[in-house]
Amino acid sequence: MIFHNFQSGLILSRQGGAAWAEFIVVAGFVLVPMFTLIPMVGKYIDTRHKAEQAARYASWERTAWFEPGNKMLNTAPIKAVKTKDQIRYEVQARILAGADESIHSGQGIGPGKEKTDVMQNFSNRNTGKYETLLKAFGKKSNKDVYIAHTSKQDEPPGGVNKGINQILKVAGIGGFDLNTKGLYTSRIKIDVLEPDWFKEFSGVDVAFSTHHTLLTDGWGAGGTEHNKELVQGLLPTKLFDNKAFDAALDIISIVPIAKELKSSSLVFGHVDVEQVPGHRLSKGKVKYK
Repeated sequence: MIFHNFQSGLILSRQGGAAWAEFIVVAGFVLVPMFTLIPMVGKYIDTRHKAEQAARYASWERTAWFEPGNKMLNTAPIKAVKTKDQIRYEVQARILAGADESIHSGQGIGPGKEKTDVMQNFSNRNTGKYETLLKAFGKKSNKDVYIAHTSKQDEPPGGVNKGINQILKVAGIGGFDLNTKGLYTSRIKIDVLEPDWFKEFSGVDVAFSTHHTLLTDGWGAGGTEHNKELVQGLLPTKLFDNKAFDAALDIISIVPIAKELKSSSLVFGHVDVEQVPGHRLSKGKVKYK
């Protein structure tokens, strides 16, 4: 009986040693690398989220600001223009920057002094420095550019939309020039550095590319005066609003019975812009810095 207890204790001791050996092997080859990768995976997830935010921001900006060369600029009295690079720099300054960085109108000029968010930084084991996780696509004013941005403007899909667009083109005889390409798509790409201190990740190129699309119309793109011109284009009387017809009216008005027909008395294609209700207007003056 004593020999049997001694033998059982010896078996239990051997089993405990084997469990510890298995734990050390699992911890060394599985748990430790996994715990090491968790912060990096979290940074990748955050970078992916920022890429989606950047695409939303870029597509929204394109609906409010014309791209150079847009035909709507020919009639819009307000030249609201932003280039692709301007939106690109704004995305970098406002999306990739830390939460404490300020926002100002000059951030579309080029990369500024804004520091990238802490989630886009990491401790490089090879250099021993705290560096940015982002890979630069180029430089502007000796500053790295971390955003690749492209955008396009298309007509909404569908046969009905194409038919409506043809009708609008015919209506353009009177100067009607509605923006029929209301499908705005912006694509954003953010590339990150290769974690070369992990041999398993050697040669792996990690990049986050996403796009966002907004469907909108162009009625308010150029302000109230632009809308006024668009509506005037639909009025048949707008065709008589020209210098040749005004000169003819002035000649006819020389006759006494037709003096009321002079060009200064008749306004063709007149449109009144609906005013904002009085209770929505501020009584004081708004000051901008």
